Amino acid sequence: MKDFCQLIESLGGLHDAEVVSLVWMPAHAEIRMSVADINANSKGLPEYEGPVSAVFIFSGVADVEWMVDRPDPRLKIYDWDIRPIAVGYRSEVKISPSGKLVIQCAAIKRAPHP
Repeated sequence: MKDFCQLIESLGGLHDAEVVSLVWMPAHAEIRMSVADINANSKGLPEYEGPVSAVFIFSGVADVEWMVDRPDPRLKIYDWDIRPIAVGYRSEVKISPSGKLVIQCAAIKRAPHP
C-alpha cells in the first residue's frame, strides 16, 4: 500500500482529476471510482504525459461518508489523502469546490480504465 500512497502523492493527490463514475456495491463491500485523467495535476506543464484514465477499487468497505455542499455536474478532485488504520485504510477524497468522500476499507488498488 505504501507504493499506492506514494503514487497518489506523486500525482499531486489527483488534483483537478475529474471523477467520471462512482459505483458503490454494498453487497460486495466495494466502491469503484473512475477518473478521466490521473495526470490532470500537471496538465499544461512540460512534465504532463497526456491523459491516463484509471479505475480505483476500494475493497472491504466498512464505512462511507459522502458530503457535497454544492453539487456540480462535474466532480473534480481537489486532493486525495490515504492513511493506514488498524483495519486497512482511511481514504479521503476532497471534492472541488466543496465536499468530500471518505471511505474506510481493507484495500485500495488501481486498475486500468476499460
